[in-house]
Amino acid sequence: MARRQVAEIGDEFRERRLIQAASQAHISAAAGLSRTRYGLIERGTTASLTVDELNRIAAVLGMVPSIRVYPDGVPVRDVGHATKLLRFLEPVRPPVTFRIEVPLPVVAGRPERRAWDAVLFRDRERCTVELEMRLRDVQEVRRRIDLKRRDDPSEAFLLLVADTRLNRRVLAEFATLFADLPTLRPSQVQSALGAGRLPPAGLLFV
Repeated sequence: MARRQVAEIGDEFRERRLIQAASQAHISAAAGLSRTRYGLIERGTTASLTVDELNRIAAVLGMVPSIRVYPDGVPVRDVGHATKLLRFLEPVRPPVTFRIEVPLPVVAGRPERRAWDAVLFRDRERCTVELEMRLRDVQEVRRRIDLKRRDDPSEAFLLLVADTRLNRRVLAEFATLFADLPTLRPSQVQSALGAGRLPPAGLLFV
């Protein structure tokens, strides 16, 4: 991904330089880079491009870089997340089974890197599961969940939220965003899993 991004930026630099009829030597000198280093960046043959280099070259070429990151794919989970998720899954009994980090179906022409934190299976029915350790941007969480449920619908969805004072306060403030997910009792969900049934859809503090 880094090489592809640098190659795309290099292409833009090259097109802009050619439009201005400037040489690589001129641009590299003005940007305070060696001719060799600039050539590697423009050709996209380096996997590294510092933010400083990006801004120097862009300024010389009369361009303004814009850098943003977006949630996409499965983040690296910490030990606390993994431990809490596995603890939740401990009561599961047959015929219910589960898998963790289950990728969403691949759609032709669209790369898919998203995955459910866990999916519970019983016969042909599924319950998809997401675990949120710390709620910050609840609107982003809601959008992300809705998009995943749209692209991979299931019979039930369970949102697990770490039981902290902050998370309870945030959910209380934005209760309308999760009005379709009733708050479930832990005993209700544990008893269903222990009896080999899928839990009802809803929100559960864990």
